[in-house]
Amino acid sequence: MRTSLLWKLVFKSSRNESQVVQSVTFSPNGALLVVTIGHNLLLYTTEEHELLQTLKGHKDVVYCVEWSGSGSRLASGGADKAVIIWNRSGEPVMKYHHNDAVQAIAHNFTTGQIASGTATDFALWSEQNKTVAKFKIDAKILCASWNNDGKVLAFGLDNGQVSLRNQAGNEISRLLRGSAPVWTVSWIPPSDQTQEVLVVTDWNQKLAFFEVAGAQIGRDRNLSCDPTSVAVASSGQYLVIGGSDRKVSLWTCEGARITDVCDCTAPVRACTSRPQSEDFAVGCDDGTLQLFRVLPDDVWAGFRDRFAFRDNLTDVIIHNLVDESRARIKCRDYVRKLSLYSRKLAVQLSDRVIVYEANRNDGVGMHYRITDKIPMKDDCEHLVVTAKNVVIGRGSTLTSLALDGNKKGEWRFDAPISIAKCVGGALGREGIVVGLANGHVIEVFLGTSVLLPIVQVSAEVKALDISSSRQKIAVIDSAQVLQIHDLRSKELLFQEPGVEAVVWNPDYDGLLCYSSACFLHVKVEDLPSHPQRVQGKVVAVVGSRAFCLSGLNLYNTNVALTTLLDMFLEARDFQAAYQLACAGATDSDWRRLALSALEALELSIARKCFTRLHDLKFLRLLKELDKLGGAALEQSRDSMSAEIYSYEERYFEAADSYRKAGLKQQAIDLFSDLNMWDEAIHIADEASSDKDTILKRKAQSHADKNDLLVAAITFSDAGDYSTAIEILGTNGYMEQLVEIARKIPSSEGKALSRCILYFRQQNRTDYVIETLQKMGDVEHLVVVYSELQRFDDAFRLLDLYPELAPKVHLPFAHWLAMNDRFVEAEESFRKAGRVDEALKVLQQLCTNAVREERFGDASYYNWLLAKHYLDQIPADVEKANLDLIQQAALRSFNQYVERARMFYAYFPVHRYVEEPFTSHSPEALLNMCRFSLAYAARQSWPVGMSKSHIFWAFAKLGKRLQAFRLARYALDKLLILNAPLEWLDAIEMAALSVRAKPDADLDEIRPLCCRCSTLNTVMQYGDHGRSDHCGSCEAEFIPSMYSFDHLPLVEFTLEDDIPATEAETLISTDPRLAARTFDAGDAKQEGRVGKVDDSLTVLLSTTDQDGTTSAPPAKVGRRTLAMMPPDDVFWVDWGKRCLPRRYFRAIVTQDLPISFCTTCKHFWEATELEFLLLKEGRCPFCRTKRAVE
Repeated sequence: MRTSLLWKLVFKSSRNESQVVQSVTFSPNGALLVVTIGHNLLLYTTEEHELLQTLKGHKDVVYCVEWSGSGSRLASGGADKAVIIWNRSGEPVMKYHHNDAVQAIAHNFTTGQIASGTATDFALWSEQNKTVAKFKIDAKILCASWNNDGKVLAFGLDNGQVSLRNQAGNEISRLLRGSAPVWTVSWIPPSDQTQEVLVVTDWNQKLAFFEVAGAQIGRDRNLSCDPTSVAVASSGQYLVIGGSDRKVSLWTCEGARITDVCDCTAPVRACTSRPQSEDFAVGCDDGTLQLFRVLPDDVWAGFRDRFAFRDNLTDVIIHNLVDESRARIKCRDYVRKLSLYSRKLAVQLSDRVIVYEANRNDGVGMHYRITDKIPMKDDCEHLVVTAKNVVIGRGSTLTSLALDGNKKGEWRFDAPISIAKCVGGALGREGIVVGLANGHVIEVFLGTSVLLPIVQVSAEVKALDISSSRQKIAVIDSAQVLQIHDLRSKELLFQEPGVEAVVWNPDYDGLLCYSSACFLHVKVEDLPSHPQRVQGKVVAVVGSRAFCLSGLNLYNTNVALTTLLDMFLEARDFQAAYQLACAGATDSDWRRLALSALEALELSIARKCFTRLHDLKFLRLLKELDKLGGAALEQSRDSMSAEIYSYEERYFEAADSYRKAGLKQQAIDLFSDLNMWDEAIHIADEASSDKDTILKRKAQSHADKNDLLVAAITFSDAGDYSTAIEILGTNGYMEQLVEIARKIPSSEGKALSRCILYFRQQNRTDYVIETLQKMGDVEHLVVVYSELQRFDDAFRLLDLYPELAPKVHLPFAHWLAMNDRFVEAEESFRKAGRVDEALKVLQQLCTNAVREERFGDASYYNWLLAKHYLDQIPADVEKANLDLIQQAALRSFNQYVERARMFYAYFPVHRYVEEPFTSHSPEALLNMCRFSLAYAARQSWPVGMSKSHIFWAFAKLGKRLQAFRLARYALDKLLILNAPLEWLDAIEMAALSVRAKPDADLDEIRPLCCRCSTLNTVMQYGDHGRSDHCGSCEAEFIPSMYSFDHLPLVEFTLEDDIPATEAETLISTDPRLAARTFDAGDAKQEGRVGKVDDSLTVLLSTTDQDGTTSAPPAKVGRRTLAMMPPDDVFWVDWGKRCLPRRYFRAIVTQDLPISFCTTCKHFWEATELEFLLLKEGRCPFCRTKRAVE
């Protein structure tokens, strides 16, 4: 390593006395330099050493100074016991004092803390805390340094110890170095291979290294002087040490002395390295301040595919240029010279040369072991290793040593040696080419003393290389002129100025690479050189890659052989092109060369190229061409060109060649095989060939590639509808399938049916309908409309095709049933001939409604069932003449009518018990309870109706309406029934409370018989089934079907000889006209009837004419019928002879008008029914709209 002095300053006092340079420090960016002289701090620019500012503030000598990591602050301390912190402008911003002189200052580059040390204590200050923390110490502090992450602070003490402390100032360890003062401490930053290391020097003239934890690394090194300052180079690769011997020396970070870089005129007091550069400043006791620059040597060596270079000054890295693998050799000493030859590596260290050899058995040969050591204390200028020798050059002498160090030969030249290089040869007889300062190039051979002149240039030889065939030599002189000479004829072949380095390609003599400025030039044979921009200078060429060295970095770049290869191909010099490609062409260049040779029918060159590429396809083609022979090739040149173009994937040229040869079908097949269908069809049009075959091949090709959509469309274009339908249908492409269906003629029923099948699988009924319409298949169209519930469309078709009625009415009936339109559903079931389905639907609906406690719906479904059975009864057959099925239908009708009424009355009662609110009055609810109990008691108790609910309602309503007897009775019943558990407490409390009430019912709620005027009990306690009849005259109470109040209706019957039609006529007669008619009538006729009183008298009479008790209803004759007001007479007629007509007369009409539902045959208070019609628009029982008279 070399140094160069950049500038020098000498500080004198006003009396021309020398002033000691106590401390020197650089700013973090290296642009400024601060030096302490006397009481002041002088701020200089580093490059121009121009004084910018003098910082005054100390009252005595300033011993130490240091910048902060950010460069915003500067801290100084001195003999005045003060520490001053300066800002960037040179103004003091903080000052604190110690009890003794400040000997050391250290800035924490991470946290910004400042540590200052004296003989008795040290202090820590940080900008964040704004306070100074002081700590006692047992020895004088001479130096201080923070480690790189700012966690450990090292103090060097005058008792020979080093104290390591944390950021809080607490001691974490202490290093014992003896009794000599520790004058300097510094930290080597960590690298990829090493950890952080503490450097310690003491006045025992020792250098030591320690880990952060305190363990020493290696042994102490002798310095041969008392050290006063240590600085770590900014690169971290070496140390700068100054001391009492007036020298500054460089040391490796492992403790190996490199060299002395300067001699001073006085002991060195301070030295420091400049950040981001290889400069360092040195201050001495005589006031001298100097700035030096270290100029590292490029220590490297190369041989063929191996390249070795120095790293971290003490390591050697061997780089395999082929596979990019690397090996590192740690020499632990300063590496001065390197040499590579074959498997040998020679490394010159400070006192010896070590010879390494690569292991043959490790596969890539990157494991090097030491084979020989040759003592050598004197540095040599040139080092060359061969198979059995080490050759060293000093001055004008070249000396050959055996590997054991014995001298084997010596050559003396008439000029100093500039370069020496081994160029190979026989084992132990290798040739060494030597370049001299006088421009001569001479070759010597080991084992001989002969000097063989080769060439001569006009200036000192700086670089040279010989081609592998030893036919050419390239020489660069000190004027940077490159000359290429023919070694046989000594002729100058080429000359180029401004060249820095030159290397031959070891695999191809014709390829030379040389560097000039920032360019790499590639020269092949006599062709012009081709430049390309690179970084660094070329040091090796392997294959098609050139390796350039820039500093310590090795870059590789691809040599631009393509352009040079193109030049040979243009000239059709295939042999030269092949030789160039062998130098390391890329696969693409090999292929271009192979194809060009093939087209030119240079089959031997083409075969070599395709063999290198392992291209079996073209090798088979070459084998076929070899069979034809040269004459045949010329005769069928167009067809053979087509084959070659096809192999080259130049398909259009191949097709043109086929057409020229009259082989259009081969051109069609070529494009078809390549799926280039448009081109194939175009040629088919030219040749008038069948295009459908091409289309089918295209479709099958797309199908094989799973491009099903395109395949199907192509099959369709080729007329193969069945295959297209199968592909689209099985893969769900419905939009494309319907387009195919639209293209298929309507006569293709089978194909269209297949389309419909896939449409139905994918639920694309719109496409089904469209296709059926196209086919004209009305029957299936009706079915589809029904499945889609498009019954309007289905019925429109039904008008045209009535024979399809069953296919419409049955699904329509199901749809109606699902939408609660059961009357219409039943009708549609009948139209479809499926009465059994209607019955099943209604029965299931009844069951579900009861299970879900929807008793209003249960009533309605039972009513529909009753209507169903009523329709099965013939209208004109007497009850005695009904067959067994009709009798069963009659029984079912009566059963379902009764059950419908029961559920209808029970529904509000159940809601009253289960829900907190009701719209019905207590009186109406009491009537409903009585009605439900009476109807249910006359037949088996219906599933779903709860006696507990009815009696609990009786109990609650009885208490509320003061029917205490009823309440007590109901509560007694509940105690013996299985009432819900949650009711038991309430039932027991109600039973206790009602016992305090009178055992009677309020008269206002007792039912009054409108026929006999008897005030009945609230309920027939002994016989629940008679609770809807008068207990005196046994007349049936007719309820209003909303409030269930008893209507003033009296039932009567006709005399046996009065037919129904006549009765209707008599009832519709005006009573006044009827009175006159019967007064003037035949007495005999009237006598046959008997004496008749007024109609109301007859109806309200409970005895016959002979005075015996008569069971209701009363019989009336013609006169009585005629005298009744028509609006007061109602009859219930089911339209069946087996169900007798029942007649009723309203005895009070003005105050209580009565309405009658002609569908369900129930009576209503007119005002109640009017309200319900306004609210719901239908009869609440049968749910029939506008069915009230």
